[in-house]
Amino acid sequence: MAEECKLKSLLDEWEFPEMYSVLQENEITINELKHLTNEDLKEIIPVLGKRIRFREKLFLWKEKICPQSNETLSVHSKVGTWLNSPANSKGFNDIAQILRSCGKGRAIVDYYTENNQLLESHRHDIISIILEEVVTSNCILHISDFTLICEQILSLFPNENKIKSDFKLLYPDSENLLYSKWEKFINRIIDFFNSNIKDQASREELALCKQLSNKDSVNYMVIKLLNSVIKPTARFKSQDGNVLKKFTISDAQESLTLHVTNLSDYEVKINGLKEKYYASSNTLQPIIIVVGA
Repeated sequence: MAEECKLKSLLDEWEFPEMYSVLQENEITINELKHLTNEDLKEIIPVLGKRIRFREKLFLWKEKICPQSNETLSVHSKVGTWLNSPANSKGFNDIAQILRSCGKGRAIVDYYTENNQLLESHRHDIISIILEEVVTSNCILHISDFTLICEQILSLFPNENKIKSDFKLLYPDSENLLYSKWEKFINRIIDFFNSNIKDQASREELALCKQLSNKDSVNYMVIKLLNSVIKPTARFKSQDGNVLKKFTISDAQESLTLHVTNLSDYEVKINGLKEKYYASSNTLQPIIIVVGA
């Protein structure tokens, strides 16, 4: 009974009281909690964002009671240079190894080997597995890393390259036009915004955009403000299902981009949007996720 009280108190302190019943169902006491690994957490907490937050609390606690734990070091360590050293982490030199290191990844590889194709759910799972590796390893990704990751995914699953190949055949020398013309577009579209954005909220966002020095922040604001000049015409049902409501500029912005401060928050935010849209019998379309303060 004393151990149960300690476990419950600890989970309350971590702001995870709902995990008490999950741990009980899996016969995990406070003693077993000390020995939980990344693989164990994948079994009992399938939702990525929640698992990341719980794992951080768990490993900080394990660091206090077991300072020499190697697994604790993988998340929080005083030797930050050790964390970022390529010689001491997987990095992204082998996506195949990352996928084969977990049950879900192995299942995806096996399915592709047998069927020569991936399901949409597999594509989402591959992204989740890679994102989890980024967070767990405290990796800092650069543009070159994304190119390498894509190349390795396409090498593992060559049929997934078909859309890009078709586009390249249909529009030769056009696949990088967006990037090559983007800077000129930014300057011209901001001038266009000055004359054509009318609503007050968007004008205030435009004023903020002009003050930003970070290019990524400017790009995000420009994409968001496109909804102010390409005004939405769609309509959707209200939550009671009776009234047709017109999409506002704010609705359009919400369905185009999602801004999260931390990568670990994206899944919670996406689920919130799904609940909101599904409640009015609407669907959530592909969305641009922007990460940063």
